[in-house]
Amino acid sequence: DQGSRSVLAYDEVINICSGRLESGDYSRHDAATISATLSRAYIFRSRFSWRKQSVAEQLKDLARAFRVSPNTFIWNFFLVSFFSRFSVSRQSAVRRVLARSAPRFLTGR
Repeated sequence: DQGSRSVLAYDEVINICSGRLESGDYSRHDAATISATLSRAYIFRSRFSWRKQSVAEQLKDLARAFRVSPNTFIWNFFLVSFFSRFSVSRQSAVRRVLARSAPRFLTGR
């Protein structure tokens, strides 16, 4: 079973977003949103490398996250660090609050 917070889930998000960006069938706005999502997925996946004490893999994922979306990297890093402190049930409520209050330039939208 593939959990929503597993390495396989983030690998799937990375594959989907990478494929979408490679197709080039998206507006600049949509491509920026996809890039921000891809960056965030790399950062989430890097946390699994940290837990496995694989610093090299973690640094690779963080570098990929920055390369894909340098404008949203800091915000995404903050979000991942922030959300990892909450249980899954609390994360939904926090996401709703942030979605309403986060400045557009920080979310990539």
